Formats: sequence, structure tokens, C-alpha cells
Amino acid sequence: MTNSTLIRVCYVVHYTGGGSMESLERMVAGLDRNIFDPWVVFHRVKDQSVVDRLEAMQVPVTSLSKPQPRSSNAASMNVSGWLAESDRRQKLLGVYKLAKSTREFVSRDTKWLNPLYQFFRRQPFDLVHFNNGLRHHRADLFVTQLLKIPALCHVRNFQTLSPLERAAGKSVNKFLYMSRALAESYEVQQISPDRGIVVHDQVTLPPPMSQADKDAKRMEFGIDKNHFMLVNVGRLVSWKGQDVFIKALHRLRKAIPTLRALIVGKPDDNPISHAYAEGLRQLVEQYGLTENVIFTGFRTDIFELMAASNVVIHSATTPEPFGLVIIEALASGTPLIATKAGGIIDILTPETGLMVTPGHDIELADALKQLYDAPHLRAKLAKAGRTHVQKEFGKDVFMRRIYDVYNRALNIKTLTAVN
Repeated sequence: MTNSTLIRVCYVVHYTGGGSMESLERMVAGLDRNIFDPWVVFHRVKDQSVVDRLEAMQVPVTSLSKPQPRSSNAASMNVSGWLAESDRRQKLLGVYKLAKSTREFVSRDTKWLNPLYQFFRRQPFDLVHFNNGLRHHRADLFVTQLLKIPALCHVRNFQTLSPLERAAGKSVNKFLYMSRALAESYEVQQISPDRGIVVHDQVTLPPPMSQADKDAKRMEFGIDKNHFMLVNVGRLVSWKGQDVFIKALHRLRKAIPTLRALIVGKPDDNPISHAYAEGLRQLVEQYGLTENVIFTGFRTDIFELMAASNVVIHSATTPEPFGLVIIEALASGTPLIATKAGGIIDILTPETGLMVTPGHDIELADALKQLYDAPHLRAKLAKAGRTHVQKEFGKDVFMRRIYDVYNRALNIKTLTAVN
């Protein structure tokens, strides 16, 4: 322990955006500042608004380097895929991955070693909490190991680990997994089950919306109370499955003539994502759904849109690491249909929502028709979903789990307060 009367925790961050950063902000905001002195260190700051929000919470922020343009690897050869195509070549795949991760470690990751080492020498900490999994903190972990600082590693995405990363992971005191699916993905890669714990993310439940506010939100899009309104929220990238959602709407066009759907989100800043977004618009025109489907772009009123709708749809075709949007949908008090894969299985139960096979537009259409025909079922799911979120994914539950992990890492038994 440091000489400070407070427990000094340093959060080391690779990404400055997305759900991983939002989760970290909520975690830091929930710390009891009579017990903790939190700091945040970024590899590189790409979003100044993140820094502004942290500093507004009186959290010191440091960046290890200045922003630099990122080089494109669009034209590089997919060597891993080529090796995996042949049983004979697969024998070389492990060797290639080790060589690649070693090269990346030397050329890209080692630049963080000295700045982080010098920072920790100037600012001693009791605990370091890495925010973005083993792959992005493999070099950082050698610093905490050298300085003998207890280290936690928060796993928020699926990652294929190289031997180098598994070696770095040996110095982690505890892995925090956002879902059982993430825990299992690390365990099959030789990370022992007793090295980690599942800590589901938290959500703050806003107060329920009045019917008048819901009606007003719907009318922003020309949707009245007689329409059957659906909302699909997510970045416009192929694995989010908005194309599957559109195909399901096409199947329901005649059965539910009052159908109106909002596709909420924007493409990522790359040509592939923009091409996918344009393909979605073309698909809507092809199916004659231009009067039924509205692309809203990026919105900040996600909760209100969900609360104002009749059903929320999650259509991802590959497993979500966790699925914060699922918790937000349940918290909105609106019935939910989601794909059965990844972290969503930790969240949704038969009593709180319907699950369908990823990529299966027929199942999705059938589930939508089931809810359209059964208002009583929609009401039952909506009530159960909000109660479930309040009980299992509230701030107090989350912070108690975080405090428990910190207790174990620091080998103390005093972190019992929750703000």
C-alpha cells in the first residue's frame, strides 16, 4: 500500500471511445472517494470530450503519447486466413501468430513501456486496472510486474491470444469478464477459470416515460399511437444484422400493415461500413419498405426511442461480448427480441424477452408476429425485464462486485461501502 490514506487506483486505457470507455466512466463515478483516489492513463487520447468528463469528476488524466495518424493495412495479405485454409499449412499457423504478435509487440507496444514505467515511478499506485483486455495491455503488464503492483485486466471483447499474451497474462491478479461467453473464450485459451470472475456491466434506470412523452417522441417521426413501432439500435456494420431485420420486416409487411421501424445508428468511419449502410438503404427500396423504415442516424435519445416503441429488436449475427443495449432496452420497459449468442445469454431469460437464432430472419419475423398478436405478453415481458435489470444490473450490485475484486487483489477486507 502507498503512504496515502486513500487507495490509489490507476485505470490504464487503450481505447478512448465506445462502450468500454463509457463503462469505465460509470465505474469511476461510482467509487467512494473517501476510500479511493482514482487516476486514468491513456495510451493516446483520441477524444478530448472523454478527458473533459473525467476531469469534471475530479479525476486526474494522463496521456502517454500525442495523437498520431494511424496507418492503413487495407492492402495487406490475410496470411492467417491463407494458412488456415490447408491442414498442412495450419501447422505453421501457430508459429506465424507468435511471430506476428512478437513483431507487433516490439514495433508497436514497447513504446508504452518507458513512459508508463516513468509515470508509475513518479506516481505510486496500490492497484492498476487495465481496461481493454490482454492484447492491448500485454506490454503494460510487464511494467506492473516489474514494479510489483497488483494488476487487474478487464476483458470486454473477444480476443485470440498468442503465446506472448498468455505469458503476459500470468502477471494478472484477476481477470474481470463482462460475460460468461468472454470468460469461456479465455478459458479455452489456457487461462485458468480460477483466474477470473464475471462482472456484468451496470446501467442506471431512468424514470419511466409518461404516455404523453412517448406519443410526442413517436410523432417526431410521423408515427402515431396506431402504428406498431419497432426500434433497432446499433452501429451500421454488417455483424449488427440490420439486413436481417429488414428481411424480417419484408415478411411482415402484409401481416402488419401499421408497421413502422427506426434503424438507429451510423456507419463506422471506413469504406466497408459506409458500403454496408448504403446497401441497407437499397434493400429497403428493393422491398418497397421506404414508408415503413426510417434511418435516424446517430441519436443521443436512445432510451426515449426504446421506451416509445412497441418492441426493441437486437439483430446481431455474431456473438456480442456483453450487450449493453440489451440492458438498456429492458430498462426502458419495452419488450425485447434479441439473438441468442454471446453475452446476451447472461442477460435475457424466457421471462424477460424472446431470443432467436442469429441471422435467421424467419424466426425474427415469427417472434415479432407473436408479440404483435399478444399485447398481454408484451406487457408481461416489459414489466419483468425492467425488474430484472434493476435487480441484477444496477449500480449498487456492480460496485459491490468491483469492491470485492479489489478486496481480493489488495488482500484487505475494508471495501464495503457503496456510494
